[in-house]
Amino acid sequence: LPKVSVPNCSEAAILPTVKLMVVLSLIASPFGDISAGAADTNPGTEARPFKTIQKAADIVNAGDTVYIKAATYPRPSGRSRVVEMQRGGSSGAPVTLQAFGDGEVILDNEGGGDWVVYVNARYRQVDSVVLRGLTARGGVSGGLFIRNSSYTLVDHCKSIDNGGIGIYIDWG
Repeated sequence: LPKVSVPNCSEAAILPTVKLMVVLSLIASPFGDISAGAADTNPGTEARPFKTIQKAADIVNAGDTVYIKAATYPRPSGRSRVVEMQRGGSSGAPVTLQAFGDGEVILDNEGGGDWVVYVNARYRQVDSVVLRGLTARGGVSGGLFIRNSSYTLVDHCKSIDNGGIGIYIDWG
């Protein structure tokens, strides 16, 4: 089982072993500067990190955890959300987006998009998703949108400075 860690401005911590750990090392300033070498064509390792959280969300499978280092993550250019989850896990093996634990992880929609985090796959369910330790900021419609999910855990997340609803949960 692979074990990957990601540096930020400080030394990377030792992480517990998981089925797959996709780790983002995106050092972003409030102006959207991205760490050198980060690219969504990379494998998401310490040496070759992804540029966006969305890339990790697009490739995760049941049981995978995405550890996100402390930083402000802006909405990718041309998108209306910082991250849209269309892949979920299964009972006992959720897909997890989790703060690494080295400081605040801010997902910043910069006031230009609708929702900051969007868990909804339109015409099919996205089940077993865990959002842990994230701050959703700057959504015009709101912070977290969760729909068509039989199990989504929102744990120690904050929704701040959003224009509409903080956390929206609906079925159907």
